[in-house]
Amino acid sequence: VAEEDHAPLSQDLLFLFILALTGAYSSSTIINYVSRVWVWHLLYGLIWTVDKPAL
Repeated sequence: VAEEDHAPLSQDLLFLFILALTGAYSSSTIINYVSRVWVWHLLYGLIWTVDKPAL
């Protein structure tokens, strides 16, 4: 992932991350991972650009 795409996280990149985890991890684990990324954005004052209903 290019450095300029690290943060804030784009919705497309998050979807690719979720797709990479699908099949290898349970849905609850994937939800926990996504939640941690969201909290990281909050802690560092970054904009969360992901449309929650799309998840």
